[in-house]
Amino acid sequence: MEKGYIITEVRSRGEALPIVGATVTISAYEKGELQVVNVQKTDISGSTLPFEIDTPPKADSLTPNPSELPFSTVSIEIDKSGFLTQIFAEVPIFSGITTIQPVQLIPLNPDAYRNSPVKEDEI
Repeated sequence: MEKGYIITEVRSRGEALPIVGATVTISAYEKGELQVVNVQKTDISGSTLPFEIDTPPKADSLTPNPSELPFSTVSIEIDKSGFLTQIFAEVPIFSGITTIQPVQLIPLNPDAYRNSPVKEDEI
């Protein structure tokens, strides 16, 4: 197996502010079942660290009509108190490529997050 990578960038609606401390759960199919493979919190920039995913060989993506998908897929769930949970299913991950999944969280109470400073305990 080869490796691909995924980074999740979480921002407020309109991409105005990074969301610090959001929980990002990455799941992938292993042996036919969806399994959690990584859980991270977003940092002060609203991003996760790159996470490594097993992928089919890059050469498979160059073959016309391959018998199997030439990429792996993951599901991503982003959760943060005060925001609607976002779920992305079947995000493709290719060998040798870092996929960046941008996410815009929608606040449950939009006025509560205007001009609010980042707190140290959220990092």
